[in-house]
Amino acid sequence: MKNLKNEIDSVRIRSATIEDSDLIVDMVKKLGIYEKASPEDMPMTSDLIKKNIFINRYCEVLIAEINNNSAGLCTFYFNFF
Repeated sequence: MKNLKNEIDSVRIRSATIEDSDLIVDMVKKLGIYEKASPEDMPMTSDLIKKNIFINRYCEVLIAEINNNSAGLCTFYFNFF
């Protein structure tokens, strides 16, 4: 990610695609490291992301980009009672 002290030319939020599976794994694992989770707490793989998000559709993912560089993600799901 570029240094945010530089000028921000564009911000984009888009729906994740199956091609983003590796990116999603990377971002979630980096968040886990920040939160001091152990690798055993994050048994996530690209195949699990593909299956559970893009095939089974258990949740939705949005990707945030700044100056065409990934900057964050948001996961959400719909729950009706």
